Amino acid sequence: MIFRWLEENFFAWFVPLRARRELCDTLLEIGVPARLAKGRRPEEEYGSGRYAGLIDIADGPIRWINIDFVPGGPDYPSYYIIEYGVPDSRPLPEVSFSAVFARTFPRIGRITCVRWKGKDGTLGILDCLNNDASVSGELIENSNFLLSLTVHAAPKRASDKNCWIIAETPNGRPSIKLWSCYQAIARHLVNEWKSESDP
Repeated sequence: MIFRWLEENFFAWFVPLRARRELCDTLLEIGVPARLAKGRRPEEEYGSGRYAGLIDIADGPIRWINIDFVPGGPDYPSYYIIEYGVPDSRPLPEVSFSAVFARTFPRIGRITCVRWKGKDGTLGILDCLNNDASVSGELIENSNFLLSLTVHAAPKRASDKNCWIIAETPNGRPSIKLWSCYQAIARHLVNEWKSESDP
């Protein structure tokens, strides 16, 4: 019984703590102004709660990062979810979409294109992302790094702040090109539409 408690509590806390430090070091190595945040923050409440603190980002629309560790089970391995927080002061609708990679052959074929699919209401963000050749090209080039990539709006779920979440399930270390791609996605989220309350 005590071993089960250790597995569910200690390891679920320690593993993301180590991953957070490693990711922060990697970001610094590729020139991203990242810093381990001190203390608990309301933004940590956006996900499952198995977090070990935030990484603060000084420049660009992405301002913080969460790392969630999902313990494995008998039929599936453990994995990480990295969440990039993009604050937005406007009212946000409940929308979500994901990057879908098309292959020449299911599962093992060469990736030929990426399309964003889901619901964005009438914001037009899907069209902007699907028409951005530089974002699509970078995602295709880094497709081996990504197991999944999703975007959703989180209106006032924590700290009474609206926020976009870009969530990835990674399969390796990020590059500066992929980081720049995520920042470009974030710029589309905050720049390319008007809320109903705008004049």
